[in-house]
Amino acid sequence: MDPSLLNNRVWLHHAKAGTVIARQGDQDVSLHFVLWGCLHVYQRMIDKAEDVCLFLTQPGEMVGQLAVLTGEPLIFTIKANRDCTFLKISKSDFYEIMREQPSVVLSVAHTVAARMSPFVRQMDFAIDWMAVEAGRALYRQGDKSDCTYIALNGRLRSVIQKGSGKKELIGEYGRGDLIGVVEALTRQPRATTVHAVRDTELAKLPEGTLNNIKRRYPQVVTRLIHLLSQKILGNLQQLRGPFASPTLLLTSDIIRARLGSSALDSIQEYRLSGWLAQQEDIHRIVLYQTDPTLTPWTVRCIRQADCILIVGLGDQEPALGEREMYEKVFEKNADRHSDFSRLARVLTGNTIALVLGGGGARGCSHIGVIKAMEESGIPIDLVGGTSIGAFIGALYAEERSAVRTKQRAREWAKVGSLWRYVRASASYTPYLPPLCDPKDSHWLVDGCYVNNVPADIARNMGAKTVIAIDVGSQDETDLCNYGDSLSGWWLLWKRLNPWAEKVKVPDMAEIQSRLAYVSCVRQLEVVKSSSYCEYIRPPIDRFKTMDFRKFDEIYDVGYQHGKVVFEGWSRGDIIEKMVKDRRSADFYESKRMDCCPSVPSLVHLLSLTGVLLSPPWSISCPSLVSSCPLHHPLSP
Repeated sequence: MDPSLLNNRVWLHHAKAGTVIARQGDQDVSLHFVLWGCLHVYQRMIDKAEDVCLFLTQPGEMVGQLAVLTGEPLIFTIKANRDCTFLKISKSDFYEIMREQPSVVLSVAHTVAARMSPFVRQMDFAIDWMAVEAGRALYRQGDKSDCTYIALNGRLRSVIQKGSGKKELIGEYGRGDLIGVVEALTRQPRATTVHAVRDTELAKLPEGTLNNIKRRYPQVVTRLIHLLSQKILGNLQQLRGPFASPTLLLTSDIIRARLGSSALDSIQEYRLSGWLAQQEDIHRIVLYQTDPTLTPWTVRCIRQADCILIVGLGDQEPALGEREMYEKVFEKNADRHSDFSRLARVLTGNTIALVLGGGGARGCSHIGVIKAMEESGIPIDLVGGTSIGAFIGALYAEERSAVRTKQRAREWAKVGSLWRYVRASASYTPYLPPLCDPKDSHWLVDGCYVNNVPADIARNMGAKTVIAIDVGSQDETDLCNYGDSLSGWWLLWKRLNPWAEKVKVPDMAEIQSRLAYVSCVRQLEVVKSSSYCEYIRPPIDRFKTMDFRKFDEIYDVGYQHGKVVFEGWSRGDIIEKMVKDRRSADFYESKRMDCCPSVPSLVHLLSLTGVLLSPPWSISCPSLVSSCPLHHPLSP
């Protein structure tokens, strides 16, 4: 390490006997390097009246590294029982050194690992880190309990479903809470469903690891019972006691002032997440005020919050602005292709999905059909596909234009992580080898072997209407019945004799092609007869699977067929029924009432203002996003 990095960052301290250098739970921690004497490290134990000495820090050794590296509060007390001399580096100074020379982290982390016992290292290896997105379930009621979770960051909520079908909120969890420990200890099925209220990070402790800890250290069970009782008593006291607690306001300027000008950079993600989690531990309520525009801090506030509030400035004139003139807004027809309209359809259960089937070169007609859909004004909210359909669907999801999709479909763009799954979905075994998924080592092949037109998958994802385009091969049915055996000489004679009736017998390539689709034929028939599916099959049977040289011809067949189909839909009001909101009647009824619009009305209102407004946080008033423990009444 460059010695100049230590200039004006290292301070020499002399401590008299009996001096407490740092206390357990301190947030502002430092690195301490002993030069002379020693420092005693103590920790509070629940079953002992006095603190227990964990270890001594001798000359040449450091203490405080773990708290500095993780940003967590200090987990022990540092005390000088006799006169001692040591060097001190504050956490902020260490971060400055770390930014200039990141390799210093490895040296400091090595000193932490050296103090760990083999058992702790074994436990660390057995514990898994996992992330759960907001809205996702960690586990569901009735699932097998095979592990315990520890919340590292985020918020989770526990809900039980009673026999009557009614759901009841049971508990809420924040950083440091144990989740599912009772079921794991008693080996009972999960009693509740736990889902993440916002993005959450957890440590997963497998059942075997927990049992190993119980056998070697039985006092851990006592500690777990103590923690559970504390949580139960704490919830009861909060329900009975008055609401009085510290509140913290955070803005992007405050963050930069406290953590440095680069605190909001992506490289500081882990540090910022840990620091915000600490503030939520210290303060009962944390208010995150967004920036006026969609900045990284605004995105962070929205994802960090448990409750989002949109407020107006009280120092402005009460006159209505242009964006608040509901009458003018209602005169506009909603842009069904805008992001706001898409959001409205998703929220109200009116999602429109496009599913593109597999079929090799015949899939080039997908682009023509999509072009006809755009001209007919049919919006697309969800895109899925198999084989060539996955490739075309991925291009369209990125480009959102049939013209640009057609241009890019001529090239095989192997950029980013998506290409691997698109390429795997087109791994038709006679021509391309399967791909290995780097995440779980599974072999990935063409989806036509399972589900060539996955309309049912789109339905399960919440789509109200699924437009399914099938370009799979059609099997010939006029094959020759040659009996129980087939003579090669007889077949050769039939082929060479110009007056003999031609015999149709499938060759190995055709048999392989039929086997690829035989497992999903029944699935396709179920989809075609379903009420949610609009089935389309362009007249592309004359084209072969590998006829990619006929790209433009196949595209035009799909386009012309799509125009005919969608013109018929327009005359039959199929498109209008497809995009019609189930709650539109209630909305227009409430619009005539002289009152504030309801939530569905506001969603529709946003869809009407899609041209006037960028995303909703650009409305000319600051957004206050509150974050507080979930057992607080303010949580939604």
